[in-house]
Amino acid sequence: MSSALEVQVKRQLLTELIQEISNSIKQYERTVEGLRQRIEIEQHRRDYLVQKCSEISENTIADDDTTIASCIVRVLSAHGTAMHIHEIVRALMENGVSTKSENGPKNSVVSALSRRDDLFYKVQRGRYALRQQCEHLSEYKDINECNSKGCRWETVPR
Repeated sequence: MSSALEVQVKRQLLTELIQEISNSIKQYERTVEGLRQRIEIEQHRRDYLVQKCSEISENTIADDDTTIASCIVRVLSAHGTAMHIHEIVRALMENGVSTKSENGPKNSVVSALSRRDDLFYKVQRGRYALRQQCEHLSEYKDINECNSKGCRWETVPR
C-alpha cells in the first residue's frame, strides 16, 4: 500500500510542477508578445524618421552653409517637430554629415544645440526643437504656456 501512496504523491508533485511550468511559459509568451508589439512600434517610428531624413537631400546638407548648426536646422525643419539628440545625430550621419571628432557628430551636436539658443529650444531633457516651430515661444518663453496655446512639439508616435 505504501508504494501506491508514494506513486500518488509523486504524480501529484509532478502535476503541480507541470502546472507551474505551464504558467511560467504562458507568462513568458505574454512578455514576448508585448516585446514584439514594442519592436513593431519602434520599427514604425524608425521608418518614419528615416523617411523624413531621406527627404533631406545630400545637396541640401552639403551646400555652402555646412556648419553643424545649419545641418541640425535642416534636419529639424524636415522633421517638423522636436527630436531627441540621438535621433538628430542618426539623421545627420545618415545624410553624410561628419565631423573631425573620433566619437562622431554627437559632441558637436550637443555643443551646437546648447550654444545656439537663438535657433534651438530645449523642449525636455535631450529633446530639441527649432525656436521658429513655436509661434508663441518668443512671446511666453515657457513651454507650458506654449502648450496651452496649442503648440505641438510631439507628433511622432512613441
